Amino acid sequence: VDGAGRILLAPPGPPPRGLMVRRAALQRLLLDAVAAEPGITCRFGAEVVASDRAGEVVVETAAGVERVRGDLVIGADGVHSRLRAAGDHGARVSKPGIAYLRALVTGVVARGEEAWTAAGLFGSFAVDGGTYVFASAGSRAVRRALDARDLDALRAAWADAYAPAAELLGAVARWDDLLINRVTRVRCARWFDGRQVLVGDAVHAMAPNLGQGANSALVDVAVLLDELRAAATMSEAFARYQRRRQPAVAWVARTAARLGGLAELTHPVARWLRDRVVMPLAARRAGDAGMASVLQEPTATLLAIGRA
Repeated sequence: VDGAGRILLAPPGPPPRGLMVRRAALQRLLLDAVAAEPGITCRFGAEVVASDRAGEVVVETAAGVERVRGDLVIGADGVHSRLRAAGDHGARVSKPGIAYLRALVTGVVARGEEAWTAAGLFGSFAVDGGTYVFASAGSRAVRRALDARDLDALRAAWADAYAPAAELLGAVARWDDLLINRVTRVRCARWFDGRQVLVGDAVHAMAPNLGQGANSALVDVAVLLDELRAAATMSEAFARYQRRRQPAVAWVARTAARLGGLAELTHPVARWLRDRVVMPLAARRAGDAGMASVLQEPTATLLAIGRA
């Protein structure tokens, strides 16, 4: 919708099924699955500080520094990956871009929509036990509020552009309840080096506008597992993994960046053209094919990998 609540994009047909899940719940699910595997040892309070292409990893704990060696080292350590920095991956890391703020609040009803307004984008969706709120910080007034850590100024800046924001941000009790991150994009020419292979934000961090960061990482791991099972050698599996994943995730990253740019248009004429020309055309092209590209791998394929 736009700032006044007018629908900008509504894909044809029935709405896709969606479920908002807290990351804490997803983490619990993954940790429970790991704990159920007798061959996996989980270590907490251990920070990976270095690695090499031969499979040696340097780990720092309260007890000191330890070196461990593995047949396979998976770098899943995010946008500022130390494993990526230790390998020859041809990485390009962008300068930090626009900031996005997020919060979990209670006592207010989610709108279930993302609004593209004169101040940027603002959204709210229901999650278990509360409402997930997110917003961009592209407008001058919002940037000033962030620089000053002024919650009242932030509420006022957003209320001017999108009336429901006043109540939603009013449920944020204090500034430190906001999670604020700047967009950093990562693109790697080589996803693997020796025994080391990268997944998720470590290899392809993207703008959050399609909500595909976590999904892309999970799909990476599933496809990597699939190729390791099928290939004769580890290097062959790594190469097949990159060939299979790189084009799909690059399309998602480009599309997310374009959506972010469209959502942040602030000039009235540019927004008029976007809302009345670009978005109607986009609505005609939206549908099952577009959703399949966003999700990157067929659901049936991923389920089969997990059950194998």
